[in-house]
Amino acid sequence: MSTNKTMAFLLALIVLIIGLSAVSASDVSNTHEVQADSSHVDIPTTVKSIETSDNNIKAQEPSTNVKQKTNENSKSLNVQKTNKNIQTATKDIVSENTKSIEKTSIKQKSQKTADKSTYVVTKDTFNQYFNNGTLRDNIQNGDTLDFQGDFKTSSTENYTMIFNKPVNLISTTQNTNISLNSTSTDFFGKDYGDAVVFEKTASGSNITGLYFYNTQIIVKNASNIIFNNITKITENKKIGGGIGGFSIRENSSYVTVKNSYFYTRDNGGVSTLVGAYASHCIFDNNTLDVEGNVGNIIYFTTYNVDITDYSHTNEYNQQTIKSMDHQYQHQYVMV
Repeated sequence: MSTNKTMAFLLALIVLIIGLSAVSASDVSNTHEVQADSSHVDIPTTVKSIETSDNNIKAQEPSTNVKQKTNENSKSLNVQKTNKNIQTATKDIVSENTKSIEKTSIKQKSQKTADKSTYVVTKDTFNQYFNNGTLRDNIQNGDTLDFQGDFKTSSTENYTMIFNKPVNLISTTQNTNISLNSTSTDFFGKDYGDAVVFEKTASGSNITGLYFYNTQIIVKNASNIIFNNITKITENKKIGGGIGGFSIRENSSYVTVKNSYFYTRDNGGVSTLVGAYASHCIFDNNTLDVEGNVGNIIYFTTYNVDITDYSHTNEYNQQTIKSMDHQYQHQYVMV
């Protein structure tokens, strides 16, 4: 009996040991299977997609940055090129405009030069530029008349000169002799004979280097006229009776006589240089020589001239005299 119990116990123990061994082997086998299969675990599609997408995103990020930078660089280059093109175009436009302006300026200068003409006046060509003593229409404002040779009035020739435009009178040959024999027939200066006359419309004229012999010069109601380096000789003739041999008159102003030589001898008592209703005139660095029966050397007066306002006549005139020589000298008179 006890022997049977012992055998039963042993059998039960053996079965228990075998069972435990089987369970242990099964656990080991399952463990190995899991470990072996873990290397072949299928990643769910979603996970793959996400990882792939992430990888793509990560992989594409540099590409996107490069592309963006490339685009930015491209835009920058395009902007630079555009700016450069604009600058170039602007420079071209400015250059063309500058050239156009320069051409226009040159053209205008050429036109101005072309508009201002110089004419050589001799006794043979005199009537081409004067009609009955008055300037013809072919002489324009600002033109230059270059007098050459003698202009001597006689019974057959008359060289009266009446200037009604602003002109420049010169003598490049320096051999001009304007001799009009301006003998006065009226003591009040109404009929002064042949003369050189500058009217109001001749304002702005310039007379340089001319020689006048027994010729009366009259400036009437004109302004801004300059006589420079002229020579005026009067002798043995009554030139300028009643108004003066060189008479600036009838509300003339800003007339300058400078660097000039006057010689008067035995002219019947006529004044040499006269301002009659003349203002702001300048007589500067002139030499006035007189002798014999002569009038005043320089004379500012209201005689023989129509004056509208006697409170304003012969104002602001200036004079400097280089010398006055010879036996008879008359004073500077202002009336």
